[in-house]
Amino acid sequence: MKHLQLLSLQGISRITELPDSIGKLASLKILDLNACHNLALLPKNIGALKKLTHLDISQCYLLDHIPKELSSLTQLQVLKGLVVGDLISSDSCSLEDLAGLLKLRKLSIYTGNVKFPTDKELNVLQDFENLEKLTIEWGGKWFSGKQNKNSKQPNSPANLSNAGGVKMVDKPNSTKAPQDNISTQLNETHQPAQTASAVGRKLSKKFSFMRSSTQTSSLNAGDTRSLQKLELHCFPGTAAPTWLIEGKLKPQKSLYISGGHLQTLSIIQDKRIVWNVKILCLKFLSELKMDWGDLQKSFPELIYLEKVRCPKLTFFPCDEHGVWLNGKMEAKRMEESGLGLSWSFLKRSDTIYPITVSSSTSK
Repeated sequence: MKHLQLLSLQGISRITELPDSIGKLASLKILDLNACHNLALLPKNIGALKKLTHLDISQCYLLDHIPKELSSLTQLQVLKGLVVGDLISSDSCSLEDLAGLLKLRKLSIYTGNVKFPTDKELNVLQDFENLEKLTIEWGGKWFSGKQNKNSKQPNSPANLSNAGGVKMVDKPNSTKAPQDNISTQLNETHQPAQTASAVGRKLSKKFSFMRSSTQTSSLNAGDTRSLQKLELHCFPGTAAPTWLIEGKLKPQKSLYISGGHLQTLSIIQDKRIVWNVKILCLKFLSELKMDWGDLQKSFPELIYLEKVRCPKLTFFPCDEHGVWLNGKMEAKRMEESGLGLSWSFLKRSDTIYPITVSSSTSK
């Protein structure tokens, strides 16, 4: 077993803890514990997996803290399911403890702290210079700083839905990006038609080949951070947080928001907020209010929009799938970039463009 590089225990719900012997897997690079719903403890010697690049502990609802030894995994590039809460023990790993993980490209966080991220946590996130995708989900038994007496699972779907005011049966599955799930990509090639979500994913993949050729005077002008995609789930505030609108964690290409109590994205304190994102997905936001004119002013670079169950978004020229595409803008941008990419991949037809899968495994 000393040469084992990938270990997947995904979906094995009977696992309650990992054996200490896992620390002997010196060559392990990928550890997939996704949806191990009864996993309640990670061993401290997980820090011995010095070659680990991918760790997925998302949907492990009984995990209420992560051991500090995780901070020694300096080769980590993908970390999913990091638990950040108020009620943690002295040996729990905080976000500040992970400041040395400078190779992180993708990070997803579960938190019950309505004030997350604090200034210190924000500084850590900003210092992840290679971070391309960040997902933050609020909820859990510590939501609003109080324990939920009706549940023992800090990050269970029921708690998250209560925090965001939406039913989890409707919760989008966009947290798994297409590049994170090879099997999902391969399965899509056998579908007769493209759904709205599939169209958005393909568009997002196309952007990975494009370079921005212009600078704008919006609030994130001059920001050289690499963050491309930001997902916010069950955000507890009514207005976009300061750390987002000031550009500290403002994404360059894609913004996904689902659930929660957000009411505005365009005008905050009588000041118009301008975003440079090209892809915008808004789902299950019953309190978000905006008309099509406001959105165009605040998102002038928008190419793809998807909205689902947002009743106060009015006069949006979306199709029956809740999708709007700005084909002319994207065709012009691709032509100017000299990449020769065709807009035809967005047409709803039976043609699915082939997906190239690299030899290395990606989570």
